[in-house]
Amino acid sequence: MDNMIMSTSDTSEHLRTVQCATGANLDARIEIHRRFGAGQEPWQHWLFDQIDAPPNCRILELGCGTGRLWQDNADRIPAGWEITLSDFSEGMLEATMQNVGAIGRPFELQSINAESIPYPDDRFDIVLANFMLYHVPNKPKAYLEIARVLKPTGKLIAATNGMTHMREIMELGERFELIDGTEPNYSSFSLENGSEQLSAVFRSVKLLRLEGGLRVTEAQPVIDYLLSMHTRTPSAEAIAGAMAYVEKIIETDGAFNVQKASGLFVASC
Repeated sequence: MDNMIMSTSDTSEHLRTVQCATGANLDARIEIHRRFGAGQEPWQHWLFDQIDAPPNCRILELGCGTGRLWQDNADRIPAGWEITLSDFSEGMLEATMQNVGAIGRPFELQSINAESIPYPDDRFDIVLANFMLYHVPNKPKAYLEIARVLKPTGKLIAATNGMTHMREIMELGERFELIDGTEPNYSSFSLENGSEQLSAVFRSVKLLRLEGGLRVTEAQPVIDYLLSMHTRTPSAEAIAGAMAYVEKIIETDGAFNVQKASGLFVASC
C-alpha cells in the first residue's frame, strides 16, 4: 500500500519501465504492512469495505498494481460486479492476471492512462484509485475523466497517504543515504491536500482514515522496503549500517516502531 519516493524529475516512463515494470517492488512494500501491522485491520479488507457498492454494478480500478485488493477479498466479491482492472504497466497487468486468475471469475484487464480513459460517459458505478493518483502528471485532467465515466450516482474511491506516513523508515533511509531525502511522491496528492483537489470536480468529498502503525521485529523487511524505492544505488556499507541500526533498536526496544498515516477520499459526482 506504499509507493516509492521520487524526485520531481522522475517521469511516468520511469515508473512504467523501471519502478513498476514488475510487481516486485510493490510486493516488498505491501509485505511489511501485512506481517507487522500493529492492531490494525488489513488495508485490503478495510478498503474493500469502503466500496459499498450495490450487488450489480460496474467497477473500474485505475492502477490495480498486482491485483492484491481482489486476491485478498476473493470470497467477498458479489457475483453481479463487473470489474475492470487497469494499469499503465504491462508488467503489473501480467502479475495481476496471475494473481486473480485463480479466483474463478472474469475480470477485464486493460492498459489505461487515467488522463484518457477509453470508455463512454456514465459507464461505471465505482472508480477505484488505490495509491496511484499521485503518479498522474495531469491530475485535473484525470479527475475530469474519472467524473466523465462515472454514472451520476457514481463515486470515486481514492486512497493515499499523509505526510507523516512511515516517517521512521524514511528518516532511516535519509540517515544512511539509502534514499535521497526528497518529499514523498504522494505529496502531490495526500491526505492533507487531496480534498481540495477533488472538490474542484466532485460535488461531495469525504475523508476516511485508517489509524495504526507497524511493530517490526525483523530488520530485513525494513531494508527491503527502502531498497524497493530505487531512488539511488546504495553502497553495501550503507545497507549494513542501516541493518545494524535497526537490529540494535529491535534488540533494545523489542521492535522497530513505525507510524502510519493512510486513508481514502470518497468523492461523489
